[in-house]
Amino acid sequence: MRFYLLSTLILLCSFSFGQDLNSIYKESMEAHSNQDYGKFVVLNKEALKLHPSQPTILYNLAAGYSLTNSLQDTYQILRNLLSWNNTIGYEKDTDFNNLLSSDKYSGTLDSLAKSYGRAIRTGKEYALFIGKRHLEDLIVLDSLLFATDVYHGELISYNIKNKKVEVTKEFDLPVLAIASNSNPESIWVSTAKISQSKKKGGQSSTPEIIEIDALKRKVKSRIPLENKVVAGSMAFDKQGDLYVSNSSIPEVIIIDTQAKTIKSKIPMDSGFNLQGLTVDLDKNILYIADYIKGIARVDIEDNHQVTWLESKDFLLKGIDGLTYIKDNQLITVQNNSTPKRVFKIKTKGMAVDTVTFLDNNLDTDGEPTNGKYFEKLGFLYISNSPWPHYDKNGEAIMENWEDQKILLINPESFLEDRL
Repeated sequence: MRFYLLSTLILLCSFSFGQDLNSIYKESMEAHSNQDYGKFVVLNKEALKLHPSQPTILYNLAAGYSLTNSLQDTYQILRNLLSWNNTIGYEKDTDFNNLLSSDKYSGTLDSLAKSYGRAIRTGKEYALFIGKRHLEDLIVLDSLLFATDVYHGELISYNIKNKKVEVTKEFDLPVLAIASNSNPESIWVSTAKISQSKKKGGQSSTPEIIEIDALKRKVKSRIPLENKVVAGSMAFDKQGDLYVSNSSIPEVIIIDTQAKTIKSKIPMDSGFNLQGLTVDLDKNILYIADYIKGIARVDIEDNHQVTWLESKDFLLKGIDGLTYIKDNQLITVQNNSTPKRVFKIKTKGMAVDTVTFLDNNLDTDGEPTNGKYFEKLGFLYISNSPWPHYDKNGEAIMENWEDQKILLINPESFLEDRL
């Protein structure tokens, strides 16, 4: 087995259900040591019910299938894993000898690994923020690009014409998500209590959704959130309600922006860690990226019914930014993967039909995070946020930080009617 036990246990324990998962993992490893490969398979399948996309468990299940000569199942899991990490090194693991001796599968997997790792560059530099910043989300209004800065707790503006950067508003807590609606003067941002920032706030500080007059740099309204809420992404429906993904608890918070109150919540009971959130052009369907499980589809007009997109061949894990384009197409920003990438998904019914890489194997020490689609411009995204460059206490390792780059992918690269 090629996955390291120590890193595995650290990862598994990071979840609330970690102890149960750890117990199953340890029992499965004992079964492997005892060459009880049938039990090894059963235990890893049980573990995946608790954590559907955990790479070590997926890898172990693939190994178990190989050891029990279920080669088609082995192939299918490795195909999925390679889409997430094309360097998993299964070919050097004797557990996969049964698979490797079959030309039917090994050659195809080798080709997939190379395909998933190839460098693709369609994004071009659109804006450069020089200095030690941690950008997280963005919006464009007229000639200004607004971005949130997690570390400094600021809303900042970038003048597209003269490239001047200014601080629009400073806050007591880190700033994460940003959104705008039909009112061109209003920008909505979220604040949260997270460790990766120099802005810790006082005891009286509470996470909020804040409406700001971007031109006058004044706060128009504040909507307090519960203390543990981490509002990672936001989008408006056609009624003007603001949908907010909560990364700390799997739920979507709906805010009445007229009454300035929390209207209701959508529990995502089968979710784990919600991130990017977007609505279709008619604003009837909500799509939510779960960092662990994949992408959920929420029917706004059908009592917020939740269903999950099926993806047989591509692991929809580690998706941070999520943006609806048109015609059942979404652009996703994937990080914590090997390689890091931006790709387009086209759905058919409740399944992923095709995956098209737009930027792949990004050459950065940071992580791509969030982006947005602008019809007259294209898809803009933050390519290198410094999330990997904090220590375990949330202190910034600034010598590893890069100038923050916003990349633009032109519509010709992803809109089918313009290809």
